[in-house]
Amino acid sequence: MKKAVLVVVLALFVIGLFVPAAAAGSEGMVTAAQDEEIKIEVNGKLIVSDVPPQIVSGRTIVPLRFIGEALGSMVEWCGTTRAVLIDDQDKPLLSPLSGPGTDITIVINGKALQTDVPPQIIDGRTMVPIRVVGEALGAHVAWDGTSRTVSVQKELHKEEASDFGTHSDLEEQEGEATVESEKPKPQAEYAADGFNFREIAIGDAATEVEEVLGRAARQDLSKYGFYWEVYNQDYSDYLQVGMENGRVVALYSNSGNWRTPYGFTSATSKSQVQQVLGSPLDSIRKGNTNFIMRDAKSDTYLLDGFFATFMYDLLDGERLDAILLVEQGVEEGMASFYAPYSAARQASFERQVFDLTNVLRVKQGLKPLYWNDKVAAVAREHSEDMARQGYFSHTGLDGRSPFDRIKDGGITFTAASENIAMGQANSIEAYHGWLNSAGHRRSMLGDYEMLGVGVAFANTGKPYYTQKFYTGPGEKKARP
Repeated sequence: MKKAVLVVVLALFVIGLFVPAAAAGSEGMVTAAQDEEIKIEVNGKLIVSDVPPQIVSGRTIVPLRFIGEALGSMVEWCGTTRAVLIDDQDKPLLSPLSGPGTDITIVINGKALQTDVPPQIIDGRTMVPIRVVGEALGAHVAWDGTSRTVSVQKELHKEEASDFGTHSDLEEQEGEATVESEKPKPQAEYAADGFNFREIAIGDAATEVEEVLGRAARQDLSKYGFYWEVYNQDYSDYLQVGMENGRVVALYSNSGNWRTPYGFTSATSKSQVQQVLGSPLDSIRKGNTNFIMRDAKSDTYLLDGFFATFMYDLLDGERLDAILLVEQGVEEGMASFYAPYSAARQASFERQVFDLTNVLRVKQGLKPLYWNDKVAAVAREHSEDMARQGYFSHTGLDGRSPFDRIKDGGITFTAASENIAMGQANSIEAYHGWLNSAGHRRSMLGDYEMLGVGVAFANTGKPYYTQKFYTGPGEKKARP
């Protein structure tokens, strides 16, 4: 028998990506409101994270990822050294530390930051003094005691406001070749007519969808409340069709089976999308709340009555990996971070994570994974434990490792791997977060036979995700 191997991959999904036509994971979700005890204002906009600001030892502390990304910086977690890396967008993420760490260290532009109030974990978030971090990132920070408002001001450079990743090769080649490339045409000059997925478009009737595509393999409850008609019979032609009141209100695919009026394909780069459509939206206003999107993994545009989100594979040339369309009224009608828990939504998220992972594998020339109920039960148990007890780790608070949980589940394996994520508002966001993390991606493309997925929701509605990849004896199902 082969020696048992357990691969554990951990990434810090501190706050799930909010893609406004979908959310982790990228990976920053902030809103603005008027009724918080302590208000945070960044460049004139009130914003708030799902863990509110608190005063500790006379300092206002906020979630680190929240303030870092609000100021246009990239934020990553280094599990080996327990360091949170924050860097300007035109610089690599560097850490001067080496070896295992015990305390949490903040590293800004390659330098360890000293704070009078040490970083601390509150409700799964790394909380830090906003003044110290803000000023280290070149911002001016002021406190208004009358309104209890912290004001943070920082001038964002053009590249920081529109693109939070490194420039692509195409951008480097073109440089300042033409005035038009420096000033992309505004979105209003482009019509959205012509968007369709397998000949299905926003607004089509349910009867038209069934006539063209046939009956869906299943129906999945979305975060918005409508149901996805899922066509997963062929992973090379995967499609989700959102139906509400007998008509199409959303479309999603990571199979490349879309047609756009701009000729975008799976070979289209992020820079090419921005050259055609201009700068993506910075935020979406929903009632009294402003949902701010700043993430390198996706760009969102409002096009003729629907939000179009273009999701990229940053590890493969920043190429277009998926497109999500959501009707404007549906998106703006969801003025909350997370959808409420339901057993139907839980099962839907689990099945979609499984499907999206297999779409990726098929695109890479690999065999799709089988579903295993016992492995899925172990995965869900861990997600439920994290959600119930409010932690985020491969190792449970009872000290059990992923290996222990598999063994306790009565499962014998020759190879296994685990991915976890927290805070992504749905399975699409969780998948795209893992896709753009090298370690998680290796697990999804690993030499395994089966996969079990478990999703659970905290009392706040925040989802926790666990993927367990597995090779060994057990019942194999084509799909859950």
